[in-house]
Amino acid sequence: GGLAHVMIVYEEDSLWPLLFRAEGSVYWRASMFAVPSALMALGLVLLERVAPGYRAEASLDELAQSTVWGMIAGFLVFALGFRSTEAFSRFWEGTGLLHQMKGEWFDTVSNCVSFSLSAAKAKPEEVDRFRHTLVRLMSLAHGSALEEISGMRGEVETIDVCGLHAATLHYIKDCVECHNFNRVEVLMHLMQGLITQAHHRGILGVPPPILSRVYQTISRGYVNLLNTKKITDTKFPFPYAQLIVVLLFLHSILTPIIVSVTVDSLVIAPILAFIPVFGSHALNFISIQLEDPFGADDNDLPLSHFQAEMNNCLLMLLHPRTDIIADVSDGCIMDFALLKEGVLLDHCSAPRDSGHDFTEAKARRSSVKLFDPSFHVSGTRSSLEAMSPPEISQSAHLNLDVEGEGSAGDGLEAVSSDEFATLDGDVCDEGLCTGDPTGDVPNLLTVARSLEHVVAIDGLLGASVPVVANHGEQFRAATAAGWKDVPAAALRGRSASSREFESAVLGSLEELNVSLRSWTDTMERQVHELVLRFTALQELEGRWIGCGSEMLM
Repeated sequence: GGLAHVMIVYEEDSLWPLLFRAEGSVYWRASMFAVPSALMALGLVLLERVAPGYRAEASLDELAQSTVWGMIAGFLVFALGFRSTEAFSRFWEGTGLLHQMKGEWFDTVSNCVSFSLSAAKAKPEEVDRFRHTLVRLMSLAHGSALEEISGMRGEVETIDVCGLHAATLHYIKDCVECHNFNRVEVLMHLMQGLITQAHHRGILGVPPPILSRVYQTISRGYVNLLNTKKITDTKFPFPYAQLIVVLLFLHSILTPIIVSVTVDSLVIAPILAFIPVFGSHALNFISIQLEDPFGADDNDLPLSHFQAEMNNCLLMLLHPRTDIIADVSDGCIMDFALLKEGVLLDHCSAPRDSGHDFTEAKARRSSVKLFDPSFHVSGTRSSLEAMSPPEISQSAHLNLDVEGEGSAGDGLEAVSSDEFATLDGDVCDEGLCTGDPTGDVPNLLTVARSLEHVVAIDGLLGASVPVVANHGEQFRAATAAGWKDVPAAALRGRSASSREFESAVLGSLEELNVSLRSWTDTMERQVHELVLRFTALQELEGRWIGCGSEMLM
């Protein structure tokens, strides 16, 4: 009940669940008018059989031959079509305005949080109080706006209203209850005053012209709210509604009369009378529901869902690590040619036309796995803390798992976060981390793209170092020999220095690269020999054909 409902989710692939679903349907309301018309048609047919000749005495035959019923049906179709078009337009405009209002107001808070980033270190407590106050006021303003357009009170959830200061709550209640001021306008004034004071106190360290954007987004969001109130305050014109009711009434009376004169059947006549009356009333009831999309009907917009989405967006801005600055890793590919080579631009034609394996294309597009639950981000504690403010990185929980789908078992032993954190996070060689084409890692990346599976070990070198696996026992052995012993020993051997660990890893990489190059050379030689043998066979076949032709001659 109230605003706590969601939009009806349905599938049109199957006919029967859609046909007999009662939730949100207008079947029963339309049937209340269609069934009496069907019974009336049935009674008129029975009356003709009991008392023959009554139609001629009542001039019903002449009524059936006239155009009265057709004119009424034509006017009704035009009126219902106009009302249905306007109703759907109001419904679509309403949902669009709510989304725009939410986007503008969220942009307001997001900008303020971003503008206060420069003062987060110098005035951490003041910045936190400003952000929490603004988020609570905006959540309350958005909820109040939804309750205002729906005509209901206290039906949406807001973010910790009681967390506001008692004087603030008393002022809001006094303005609304004693002076009958608009709640949304009061809250907007409080937010604008809060933002202005924060700017004067140095919490929002941006120039005034840039800060004016915040006031503009608040204003645009309120304009969208006023446009939604235009929908709720402006009803469908009364003369149109009255005309439609009159036409529906006449249509419900005349339809069974015309059908009973035209069709003399106890079964077909009620059915033919039921269908047009049912359809016209159903279309009218649908239009009535769509004209006001902010109520509590099954087909109205889910306002509680809109508020829940807004609260979730605002809580994201209060996350302990919301001030993180995005950056790339030291091992990312900076070379444009290599970067373009590693991105599959045409996922439909490349696996078929270019001769690449589909598993290879899947492995290259690793970015799509970022939001997969099995995907874990790994890295040293120092590399993760470098992107967060000091007060956040000291208390935040950092995920130091090994990336991949169970990749720890493929020749790599898992390491605990405590042991991993003891390592020096800056053990990466500059030539490797920057993706220098002259180094070994880019060459290894190029070779690894042709293999079936790549296991990424992120954070061991401050970069993503690929390790090939599942491509024959030779490479499985090379992987196990190159990675299982050396990194595990280096990680557990707390007495080993970072330079020793770096040398061991670089040595393993070099050995693995040499093995891959040897395998590549061997494959190239074998292919070359096969080509030479095939050419020789073709020449021999040509000679035999020539000799045979001469013998036949």
